[in-house]
Amino acid sequence: MSDLVKHILFPTDGSQKAEAAFQQALDLALHHRARLSLLHIAQHGTATAGSAAEVDALRRELAGMLDEFESAAKDAGVKRVQRSTSSGLAYSRILQFAESQDIDLIVLGAVGAGGASGLGDVATHVSKFANCTVLIVR
Repeated sequence: MSDLVKHILFPTDGSQKAEAAFQQALDLALHHRARLSLLHIAQHGTATAGSAAEVDALRRELAGMLDEFESAAKDAGVKRVQRSTSSGLAYSRILQFAESQDIDLIVLGAVGAGGASGLGDVATHVSKFANCTVLIVR
C-alpha cells in the first residue's frame, strides 16, 4: 500500500483547526515514506486587506507557521518536505497544485479560518473535484 501514496499535500489557511489535519498528514507521510508538501493559500481579501504593514505582518506570521510545520515534519523523520505559498481562490489553487505536483493524497481540515459549521466550502470543493484521494479531518 505504501507505493500508492508517494506525495501528500497539506493545504492550510493558518487556522488553529489545521493542527489536527497536519498531524494526520504527518503520520501518513511517515507511514508511507511519502513526500509532504505544505501549501498556504491566502484567500483574496485576507492577505490583501489592510495597510501595507498589516499585510507584511500577516505574511511573516504565515511564514512562521509554515516554518513550524516544516520543522515538525523534519524532526519527526519526514525526509522530503516542501513548502509553497499562493494566493487566490483556495480550493482552485489546491486543485491546481495537486494536479501540477502529482499529489496522491490531500489532507485538509473540514473547516478553516471561516469557521463554518459542518463542512467548509474549500473542503467541499476539493473533495468534489480532486483527481486524487482526499482525507478531510474534523
